[in-house]
Amino acid sequence: AFLDVLVGLAGNSRPALARSRPAWPVAEGSQQREPGVMSNRDVISRGLELLADGLGPFVDSRMTAAVGGGRDWISVLDARDWSRHGTRHSNSLSDARFLLRVLTEQWRAFNGQLSRAEQSYASELRDTGNRWAHGEAFSADDTYRALDTMDRLLTAVGAAEQAAAIRSLRLGP
Repeated sequence: AFLDVLVGLAGNSRPALARSRPAWPVAEGSQQREPGVMSNRDVISRGLELLADGLGPFVDSRMTAAVGGGRDWISVLDARDWSRHGTRHSNSLSDARFLLRVLTEQWRAFNGQLSRAEQSYASELRDTGNRWAHGEAFSADDTYRALDTMDRLLTAVGAAEQAAAIRSLRLGP
């Protein structure tokens, strides 16, 4: 019965959902949750944490090589933001939204490492991260799509452990 409700919410059926129970069985906005069950926003939040864990080393190694001269590339980008926009940020390798911004805005550093399709995953996930940061709700369909895209991007950068954890969030135990 639960899967029938979930399929009805999604508007179509997905073979992966039909075979296993997702980790987030309560629709976003529901006032009552089973103990230990994550909301869609909680699932997206956990996905963004895993995304940062997997993207951090990849982005760091490529950007360190691109900036060169032993300079701290995060400081270089921070200084550039300050000169262009007059804004100061405390950017970090543990911030998925920052890493996605780097992937999309400093794309030349990742040429030959990510295909155009894989680079587009970062663009899509930037939107997901912005929606999450602004407190927007996520439907079951939105959540599934975001986790699938996270899985694909993490697989593309060779972060197999984090991709598997994302897959587990998406498909359930």
